[in-house]
Amino acid sequence: MNKTILLMMLLAVFLVPTVAADGLDVSLTYDPYPVHPGDLVDLEFEVTNHQFALLENISFELDVGNDFTLASGKDRFISSLEPGETKTIAYKIYVDGSAREGIEEVSLEYKLGDDSFKEDFEITIAPRQVYLQVTDVITNPEKVAPGDQADIKIKVKNTAESEIKEIILKLAIEELPFAPESVTERRIDELNDGEERQVSFTVDVLSTAEIQIYKIPLLISYSDAYGNSYQKSDTISLEVFEEPDIAITIEENNLVIGMNSKIEVKILNKGLAEVNFAEIRLLDSPDYDFKKGYEYIGNIESDDYEVVEFEILPKKERISLQFELEYKDSSNKEYRDYETFNVKVYTIREAQALGLVPRFPWALIVIIIIIVFLIIFFSAKKRRRKRLQQMNNS
Repeated sequence: MNKTILLMMLLAVFLVPTVAADGLDVSLTYDPYPVHPGDLVDLEFEVTNHQFALLENISFELDVGNDFTLASGKDRFISSLEPGETKTIAYKIYVDGSAREGIEEVSLEYKLGDDSFKEDFEITIAPRQVYLQVTDVITNPEKVAPGDQADIKIKVKNTAESEIKEIILKLAIEELPFAPESVTERRIDELNDGEERQVSFTVDVLSTAEIQIYKIPLLISYSDAYGNSYQKSDTISLEVFEEPDIAITIEENNLVIGMNSKIEVKILNKGLAEVNFAEIRLLDSPDYDFKKGYEYIGNIESDDYEVVEFEILPKKERISLQFELEYKDSSNKEYRDYETFNVKVYTIREAQALGLVPRFPWALIVIIIIIVFLIIFFSAKKRRRKRLQQMNNS
């Protein structure tokens, strides 16, 4: 008898409806995950009845923190929930645009009859964009000549409020006249918020590289603390440069003392850089006179030359020709070179001997004189005969 009563009492305990707090299980899912400042977020609470009795008239009220604003009503209601049954209640919230990265809580309060329960749920807030910033690029030397080597140092900084990891920086030089000394890719395992790190690359500049500023694509990939991947690109500059190498020579010298004579001057670009806006001047000197001492040349490409001509009147057998050459390089930097040539000036006799000046035609003059004399002689003789004939006839 006593055993029967005890068994009935135990069965009564299991069969009587109860609203114990651990009999109602509530879990949260939200989209997107993580949330970002400015997002509209869908919250879904799954409510499961783990009791053996029917639950009725369950009311819910959502309370959000300072970084969230309810975009829908805060109250929800489930009229009934069978044992083992799960139902979903949904909310929409806005994430404040100034919300900082971290964990923010929302509280869900629910009531079963006269009993009420409150449970807190965590929501992860992440930056909308995790920024890895290139803060500095240093090339050594600043200007590198074709055939030389350049060291490139790149500093990057984590400007987010959380860790960045698996950072890969790559120089995309495949289509450029550069060759890697070792590698074109560097890796940084992780950067804490606010941390800065430097990576280095060494590249060889091919001898065929033109004189100019090259834009090298820098490809960057990394991940944030939540497993999101990012890719970005930047550009760094590498200037291939060489000082102009200009030579001035005297090409042809036909100077004769005391005569207006011409001299040819050759301007040769021996360097790899193109020369722009070149102009040459013949400077004043007591050794000679000239009317025009300026010539505009323009651009002279690498391994090319221009020839200009000046007409001067030398006063001595040896003179000092002084030239001033002005030009600019590819970066518009101005240059001014001076060149002086000690030049021999021919005398009239030397110039005649070299065929620079025609000899005086003495033989031709003598022949002309003889011919003129003969003409005069025979003309006079003819006139005398004519007079004699006239006298005899009379």
